[in-house]
Parts: sequence; structure tokens; C-alpha cells
Amino acid sequence: MNNKQNGVFIKHVSCMKCGSSDGLALYKQEDGVVNGWCWVCETYFDEDQVEEYKEISNNNHKERKMITEEELQEVQSLKQTGWKERRISKVADERYGVYTKGGASDPIERYYPTSIDDDIIGYKIRIVEGKKFSTIGYAKSDTQMFGQRLFPAGGRFLCIAEGEESALALWQSLKKGEYETPVISPTSGTGSLCKQIKENYEYVTSFEKVIFFMDNDEPGRKATEKACKLLPPGKAFVADMKLKDCDEYTKKGRGSELRNLMFNAERFSPAGIVALSDTWDSMVNKANTVKVSLPDFAKTLEEMNRGGFALGEIVNIVAPSGVGKSSIVNRFVHHFLKNTPYKAGIVSLEADPGEYIENLMTIELGRNLSLMDDSEKVKEYSTNREYADAYKRLTRDENGAERGYIIDHQGDLVDGDLKEKIEYLVRVLDCKIILIDPLTLALSSGDNEDVDKFMSWLLRLVKRENILAINVCHVRKNSGEKKANSTGGQIHEEDVKGCVDGSTEFFTGKEWKRIDEWVPGDMVASVNSNQDLLYESPMQYLALDCNEGMYHFKNNDIDMLVSGEHKIPLIDKNGRLVTYIADQLADNVPCDLMVLSLDNKFSLNNCSVTKVNAPNNMKYCFTTSTGMFLARRNGRVFITGNSGSIFQVGMINILMMRDKEILTL
Repeated sequence: MNNKQNGVFIKHVSCMKCGSSDGLALYKQEDGVVNGWCWVCETYFDEDQVEEYKEISNNNHKERKMITEEELQEVQSLKQTGWKERRISKVADERYGVYTKGGASDPIERYYPTSIDDDIIGYKIRIVEGKKFSTIGYAKSDTQMFGQRLFPAGGRFLCIAEGEESALALWQSLKKGEYETPVISPTSGTGSLCKQIKENYEYVTSFEKVIFFMDNDEPGRKATEKACKLLPPGKAFVADMKLKDCDEYTKKGRGSELRNLMFNAERFSPAGIVALSDTWDSMVNKANTVKVSLPDFAKTLEEMNRGGFALGEIVNIVAPSGVGKSSIVNRFVHHFLKNTPYKAGIVSLEADPGEYIENLMTIELGRNLSLMDDSEKVKEYSTNREYADAYKRLTRDENGAERGYIIDHQGDLVDGDLKEKIEYLVRVLDCKIILIDPLTLALSSGDNEDVDKFMSWLLRLVKRENILAINVCHVRKNSGEKKANSTGGQIHEEDVKGCVDGSTEFFTGKEWKRIDEWVPGDMVASVNSNQDLLYESPMQYLALDCNEGMYHFKNNDIDMLVSGEHKIPLIDKNGRLVTYIADQLADNVPCDLMVLSLDNKFSLNNCSVTKVNAPNNMKYCFTTSTGMFLARRNGRVFITGNSGSIFQVGMINILMMRDKEILTL
């Protein structure tokens, strides 16, 4: 640690320079001065620059008093004896680092380690007589769970017992030879179970099955139900214990039964069957549904929805590109952050965190920051207090708490990752409003099956957690005599779901073949996560009606004929992956973006865009396991999306020189 990061660490906060949500670390010096260091942009902030965070730091984030080296040595000079009365073995004590004052037959005190980042920072002390507790060092509920530091994340089973002694009893009962099952417990019983699961959510959910062995009493059952609801559906299991707790099983010599209880644990399910005559309360609760108010310009919409958007519902904002959906939604989000008690979780797949917060700051300040030169922005942000004050008002409430969070996807986000991050926003960060903009880019493909699967998952999450989800949806643009969606044409469900024309070719591994001539058994060249070409049978072949026309993108190097909702992976001038919907790209073709091919990246400069009728009024696509496939049209090779997760495009540079020979076939 250099001299810019000396002192006692207080907390991470958002950086006023680079915009990182938690990159700025605050440190308190011996003389009481608070300064900071941003680990993202590597910038030092003096006392005056972090003045706005002082009150937050002093009031809401107490310093942790860690165990001293002398205290640690004193505890570890005690013996690891086990507990004879409870049949807790010495081996279990040694595995978990538990120490005893007294002996195995007459323990006076039991010392259980607490940890953060796998480092011991204190001990919880159990005074055996009277079952009283005290601590040495730090032993609050924002630590790791007891035993967590011993077992790496991931694996098949994770068992959670109610207390330390139950964890020891369960671990030794499940251990078979060299194989051990990870067993952990909350450090403060049922009272800290949910909080510690939230603190360690990524660790807990990294296991295939999480099996709860909480005490068989009313507090234990209630804590189990609450904890199970925090986990993704299908991950939580509950052991059907007949005795009070795991200790009772070992004390009575029935520890071997705990293994059977683990393997026979029942999957937790909150669903049930209710008689119609028992639904009165549900009807009353429905009438009391909490509504989220809307900004002033949308008061008519608020009235039509009887007070705003309701928690427990999904709102789809559907319109063609270029009509101002994002501008409207940004004002919705600004209103939610400033005028409702709910935290917002933002999934912006077209704007990075810096761009998104700039859009919200534009609304907060009442001036368009995007019109300022970059040099002017840097000067104003660093010298004009108005910007720092506005940023603070926008991102934190009057008590200093976060108003919302944004997913920083950096172009690398597949369906499973996105779902996990949204669940984290809801279950751990307590976001009650989730915005996905646009929904099309959140899906691994634009086909109906993927849309339906994602919406089914989202609906379950919305109902289970009682949140509001807002989806921003692009739709195709109509052509011919049909009235355009952007000028009042009717919008249909199929407009939201999203190919290439029939003459576009795919590569089988042996030859190029028209996509409208694909037959079962034909292989398709895609790109896998190992950075190699993968020849696979497509998961799905799509041949759909296309009456809305297609876009023909063409210059000396590019020839693509795609439908309006088709996703096109591109590379920007910084080498980053960006993804455009064809409708968006057709409105304004950026000359600094590059289309990916196997042996080159082709500029969109001087690229003409023509709206034409789809040949035979049909469009075609594949669903592949990797999310993209090689395509060729009129001899020009490109990599196209809309067939699965798009993040692998960033890996394709590695393939460009190795697979040149494909271009000559």
C-alpha cells in the first residue's frame, strides 16, 4: 500500500472522475482526515475532494476492529479438543479452526473463527455455562459464513446448518474417507442467515444444490423459507429433520442419518394450490397493489394505469428505433431514482455506465452534456462544484444510500450471466425496479423460442419478488403501402421478435451453401468459446414470413441483406464489441464501425443502405450454441448474429489469420 492508500479503510464509493460505481476507496488517517484513492482510474483525492462522503462514512460505516496479532496468538495457543458431550470430534475442530478453553469433557469456552476474504479477523466465543456469547476482534454479520473460507466456490452440494456446533456435527457426519461436503453456518443463527447469504450471494449460488439443515423449530423453519426465496428457483433444498438439530443426531449416535437426509432433501417450492373460497385476502391484497408513480409528462399514462406502474408487473415499451424510446425511458428512470423509495437496477445494453449516467445528469442539470466538447467536460467536472452536487443528488438519497445500480457488461454478457446479475440486483441489492434496454440485445437470439423463454423466466422473477420490470423493445419498420410503425402504424407482437435472405450462404465445413437450401444433417460453421471454429448441427433452423422488407447494406467489401430486427455484431474504433439492430444501423450508418469477417474487419464507410422487399417474402436464420455463424453473400464473408449469445464475437480476431482458406472455397 503506497502513501496514497495509508490509513484505515472505510468503504468503497462511486468515483467522481471516472464514474466507477465502487472504484473509489476511502481511508481514515490517524489525525481523522479522510482521503481516497480510485483503483480504477488510479487517482488520488484529498480531504476537500471527498468532503461529501465524510458524513456518510462517519454515520453509516463504522470501522472494523480486527483481531490483533497478540489476540490471535492467545486464542490459537488453546487446544483443539472437540466436545465429548456433543460427540464433536477433534478432527472437526481442527478442520474448522475451533479452539477450546478447558477440555473435551469440560469445555469452558469455545472459539469459532470469523473471516473476510478467507482471512481470520476475529472469533465468536461461546461461554458454555449459560450459553452466553462474546467476541474478540470483528464478528458481525457482514462477514463470511462460518466455514466458508475452507471450501472453494462451486461444486455439487453446499449444506447450511443453523450454528457452528451444528455445522461441525453435520460436516463430520457427511465426511466419507477423503471426500468432504462443504458445510457452513450463519455466525448469528437464524437472525443473520438471510443477511449473510446476501453478503456472500455469489459464493452460495455457485453450488448446484444448497441444502438447508436449520433447526426443526418455528424460527428455523421461517428462516429457511426466507433464505430459500433468496436463491434462484430450483437451487434451494430442505432436509426433513425429525430431531431438533444436527447436534441431536450426533449426540444420539444417529449422525449417519444426516447423509440420507442430504440426498433425500426436497426441492423448495413456494407454489401451492389454493381453494377459490380462500382467495378473498388475495383479492384485497391485489386492490392494495403498490404503484410506482410516473413523471409529470406521463401523468395521463399514470391515470390510465390507476396511479402508475404496479409492482409485480412487466411493462413493455414498444416502438421502432429512432422515435425516442430511450429518451423517454431515461426520464422515467430519473423520476424513479429521485421521487420513489425504490432502488433501480439498470441493464443498458447500448450505453455503458459512463454514457448512461451522462444521460441522467443531462436531465438532472437541464443541459445537454453530450453537446459539450470532451475537454470542456473534463474541466467542468473537475472544477465546477455544480456537477459534483448534481451527481450526489442523483446517485444517493438524503441518508447517503445508493439510489440504483447499473450492470457494466462491457460487451461480454450471455443469457445465463444476465439472469444471474438481474437476480443479484433484486435479491441482494434490493432493487425493486428493473429496466432492460433494449430487450432484443438481452436475448441470445431474436427467435420466438428465446423470447418466450426469457419472458417466462422474467415473469417468475417479477411475481416471486414483487418487482416492476420495464422492457424497452425495438420493432421492425414497415415497408410498402403498410403504414410505418414510427408514424402510427399498428404494432404487433411479432414485430418485437426477430435474419438474412435466402441467398445468403453458410459454411458446412466442406462447402458454402445457400441458407434456404439447408437440410437436416448439414453442419454449420460457428465460433465457440475456445476461440475455434465449431461445426455443429444447428439447435434450430428458422424459415419465417417476411413482409416488412429487408435492409441491403453494401459497399466494396460488404454485402448483407438482413431484416430490420436482425442483430449485427460490430467493432468500434477502440476494438470493443458493439451490437446494432439493423433498423438502428440503417438510420445512421457510423463510418467508424467495422463489420467482422474471417481475414479482416471491413469499414462501414461509404456503405449504402437500401430498403428492399425480401426475396420470396421469406427470411432465414440458425440458432447455434455459440450465438453466431459464418455467412457469405455475393462472395463477401461476414459474421452474423441473431442466432445465440453474441459475446464470443470479441474472440474472433484470433481466428482471422488461421482460417483464411475458408474464403477461397
